[in-house]
Amino acid sequence: GTLCDSLDLVVVGAWNGTGRKHKWYSPFLLAVYDEAAEEFQSLVRVMSGFSDEMYAKLKEQLKPGEVNAKPDDVNTQENCPYWFDPEYRQVWEIRGAELSISPIHQAAIGLHNGNDADEKGLALRFPRFIRIRNDKRVHEATSALQIAEIFENQVKKM
Repeated sequence: GTLCDSLDLVVVGAWNGTGRKHKWYSPFLLAVYDEAAEEFQSLVRVMSGFSDEMYAKLKEQLKPGEVNAKPDDVNTQENCPYWFDPEYRQVWEIRGAELSISPIHQAAIGLHNGNDADEKGLALRFPRFIRIRNDKRVHEATSALQIAEIFENQVKKM
């Protein structure tokens, strides 16, 4: 099953690409925003849906915002070599399949109704980059509550 709706996620970190992508970032770490906790909680690593032009453009836009340590407002068990300063973060439209419980990702931790909700977050499976949402600010991204709700509806349908 696929999510009908796309999600608006915030790019918070990245890794070095390999093979033909070695000059660029790939994958990227994307997060939802938890308003109550005032933090970005990782949901997914994204590495598909990008053209070479888009990879080059993103490297150019994000590189000046690179920081070496995980920013305080990011909650994840991932360990990226690159993190992005809050001022450089972007909102991206992402499509994916279903959500699953994750020990790594922290999206909707303590909010979703799956097993181990207090220790584990949610992750998005089979993500694809659709486009940059220049019309959205990072705090207008898909929220942790919305992700918990989508997961709940998904569980009901199964």
